[in-house]
Amino acid sequence: MGRGTIKLLEQLASQIAMPLENSQLYAQAEKKARVDELTRLLNRRSLDEMLDSEISRHSRYGGTFSLAILDLDGFKFYNDTYGHLAGDGLLQDVGKSIKASIRTADFAFRYGGDEFAILLPQTTLDAALQVVERVRKSIAENVKTEKISITTSIGLASWPDDGISHTDIIAAADVTLYRAKRNGGNQSLCAQGPLGALAQEETPAEKHR
Repeated sequence: MGRGTIKLLEQLASQIAMPLENSQLYAQAEKKARVDELTRLLNRRSLDEMLDSEISRHSRYGGTFSLAILDLDGFKFYNDTYGHLAGDGLLQDVGKSIKASIRTADFAFRYGGDEFAILLPQTTLDAALQVVERVRKSIAENVKTEKISITTSIGLASWPDDGISHTDIIAAADVTLYRAKRNGGNQSLCAQGPLGALAQEETPAEKHR
C-alpha cells in the first residue's frame, strides 16, 4: 500500500472519528444536564420532561400514576449548625437512601435544595403510599447525624384524580407536603381530591414556612 493511500485512509478515519466523538460528547452533556451532580439523582428538568411524558402516555392508554414530593425536616438547622459541606454530604446520603428504597420502575429526582421527588408510573395512590412510607422510614433510620434528627415530610398526589395538567399534579403534591409539615413532619400524606380543596387550607405564609 502506497504512502498516498495510507495518508488518504488516515484522513478518512479522522473525518469519521470526529463526528463520532462529537456525538459521544453531546450524549454525555445531555445526560449530565439531566442528572443532579451532587446526589446523582435525576434533576428538575428530567422530572418536568418525564412528567409530561407520563401524562401523555396515561392519557392515551389509561391507568394512573403517582407523584411524591419530599422535604427534609430540620435540614436548615443542620446546615446552619454544621455548614454547607456537611449539608451536601447529608443530601447525598438521603439520595442514596431514596434510591435504595424505591422500586426499579420508579424514578427519583432532586427537586431542588433539600426537596426530592419520586415519580411512580402505573401506580395507584395506595400502592404509592407503601413505597413512600418505606422511603420515609429508611431516611429516618439510615441517615445518621450526630445530634440533629433528620426526618422527611412527604406529599403524595395521583393523576388524574388530584390534577390533570403538569402544573396541577405538582401543585397538589406540593400543597400536601406542606400540610404534612404543618402537622408536625415525619409523615406521608395523600392529596384528597382536587387541588382547590387543599389550597384553601394553606396561606402563603404557611407555604413558605
